[in-house]
Amino acid sequence: MAALDSSSRLLDIDIDAKEEKKSTKANPNLVRNLIYGLIGFFLVCLIVTISVSLSLLLAKDPENLATKSSVESLSLHLVAIEEQLEVSAGHTEKFKQDFELLQVHLRHSSAKALKNILIDQEKNIQKMLTILNASMRELAVEIPEGEDWYQNYGAKLSQVQRLSMQREELLRLLKTGEVEATSN
Repeated sequence: MAALDSSSRLLDIDIDAKEEKKSTKANPNLVRNLIYGLIGFFLVCLIVTISVSLSLLLAKDPENLATKSSVESLSLHLVAIEEQLEVSAGHTEKFKQDFELLQVHLRHSSAKALKNILIDQEKNIQKMLTILNASMRELAVEIPEGEDWYQNYGAKLSQVQRLSMQREELLRLLKTGEVEATSN
């Protein structure tokens, strides 16, 4: 049995040795094939790159190349655009001057002066109503049963003063232009 065990061990060793020889024989072929494949790949990439570069350099497509006449026409267009910009700048400056002149005219217009006069009149009316109210109070003290008279006319006078203040506020809003904006 010992002889049988030793012979099986010998067979195992022979089988392992044969497998090692096969793997070493396969490995050099595999490595060599990989090296040839990589070199071939780089050569194909190099050839494709060179051929594309040469085809782009040697291709004379008139649409892609700037000619002297197209450069001249573009420069003429640029000069025309610059001239138009200068003319537009002159118009803009003239419009600014006209706008400032119009603002000065509006400041001195008769409509604005009329609004100011109306506002001053409302202030004067309010002052007169205040004086009238104070006079009525003094008179009510001197007249018998004047307190009832003062309460009746005083209420009406207060209502007139309130309406006058509302008119003044509306005139101020009209003067600044806020009434037109709120009425729309």
